[in-house]
Amino acid sequence: MTGNRRLLPLVAVTALTLLALDASGFGPIGAVRRAVLSIGGPVGALIDGASAPLAGAWNGAVHYDDVVAENHELRRRLAEAEGRLAAQPDLRAQLRDLAAAVDVQGVDDIDRVTARVVADRRGRIERIVELDKGTDHGLVPGMPVVTGAGLVGVVEEAVAERAAVRLLTDGEVAVGVRGEHGIGLIVGQPDGTIELEPGPDLARAIEDGLVGPGDTLVTSGVARSRFPAGLPVARLAADGTVRAAADLDALGYLTVLLVDRPA
Repeated sequence: MTGNRRLLPLVAVTALTLLALDASGFGPIGAVRRAVLSIGGPVGALIDGASAPLAGAWNGAVHYDDVVAENHELRRRLAEAEGRLAAQPDLRAQLRDLAAAVDVQGVDDIDRVTARVVADRRGRIERIVELDKGTDHGLVPGMPVVTGAGLVGVVEEAVAERAAVRLLTDGEVAVGVRGEHGIGLIVGQPDGTIELEPGPDLARAIEDGLVGPGDTLVTSGVARSRFPAGLPVARLAADGTVRAAADLDALGYLTVLLVDRPA
């Protein structure tokens, strides 16, 4: 009976934990509670018959090994339930990223594939991320990659189930853009930023204050461009720099527009 007395605090703490979680509206506890109650042993009695005499609640406690095994199983299920609950914020973040990736405006006539970013290979020389989809899903080098906020980069390489995306901030990427008062070129820089090389009309408009902080530059869509027209690319900042329209620091899901690079 000494072993049984040592078991009492363990079962009591487990039962009280279940009661506290259940009272707080912890959803996954329902399945655990049903499993415990189906045991028909000491833990179920302690939960359902808290007002019963202690001796009655401990009917069958002599089956020490069975009770210990049941408590181990209960602890395992609780750990799984707590793990699922802890993962919920991450799942919500993934859902937000997915929604942002697929909400691409102005390209309804273009087929697309949405993929998850599975590797970040950004370094001092290259700025590349990898997707979990590739040529098996129609992706080929040269296709533009976007989120709902704008252009992110271009597919650099693709194999069956993987694709590498070179971001706007990579030194090898240049995108023709236009604003209300002219055209220019957004060019990735070695330091991971982007710069605007304005054409004469756009440069004059910036100098005259016709184009300034908050204004958006979109893909120009000129003949033989790899990018469809009208995709947001960059915004002018108050300090005179330009920033990517899409948040390149938080890339969970990306959408690839299935248009071929011009020959």
